[in-house]
Amino acid sequence: MIIINSPPSFAMIWKLIRSWIDPHNAGKVEIFSGNRSSWEERLLEFVDRDQLPADYGGWETNDTMDEILRKEMVRQYRSINPDEEAVKEETYVLNFNKKNESQHGVSVKSGQKTRLTIFTNSKSGFTVRITNSKGKLVQGIPSQGIQINTNGTNGRGGTLDKPLRVNLEDMGVHLDIPGLYNVQLSLDEKSRGGNYLLASLGYKERRKVKDNTKKVLFLPGSMIKLTTTSLGFGTFPFEGENDNDDNEEQVEFYTYE
Repeated sequence: MIIINSPPSFAMIWKLIRSWIDPHNAGKVEIFSGNRSSWEERLLEFVDRDQLPADYGGWETNDTMDEILRKEMVRQYRSINPDEEAVKEETYVLNFNKKNESQHGVSVKSGQKTRLTIFTNSKSGFTVRITNSKGKLVQGIPSQGIQINTNGTNGRGGTLDKPLRVNLEDMGVHLDIPGLYNVQLSLDEKSRGGNYLLASLGYKERRKVKDNTKKVLFLPGSMIKLTTTSLGFGTFPFEGENDNDDNEEQVEFYTYE
């Protein structure tokens, strides 16, 4: 195991505790704090340069880790929502003032919609308010804001073992009118600990055009995998039931513009 970019304090602590561990097991862990040339040289002993992100020792023409994650987000998004096209993805780490409030601006362009998701590992609750450029609450946000209670332990502080994901679109908040919006989070007065991340995904609906219709022959109870590049996300399962005599099912194919 190779750990890079670790805090100097962690490297110092590891030097202390590794003496208590079996040397064979301790030798399986290598920790590098800040000297990039040393850990980059070590990584290249195990991984080819063309397989590493640009910011982890790969070629300058390689994607950075952030670019790789964004592309993977788009790929997964398209596989789940083939009739939508992801346009812009942004994430923001939320910092709070002394009043336990954080604000961030989000823009929606013409012809697009924006989906907001909040991730947190805090056990304490919080309230979300979203206003437009005129200072009015957007549709779906009540006057008191949307109150999120993570697990019924408001005021006790601490963090969750598994981060909570709050999709505001699932709660009736739709940002589909062009303009600038202000997203405000207010923490519970007794909130302590935890981190908050705001994810903004801009997307637009793709116009579905019927391509053609095919009939597929299959055995009852079987699964058929259909591969088509027109759908843009590779192979997908097609399940059918034996509801007619000739064991044929009609499958419609679509392309998107």
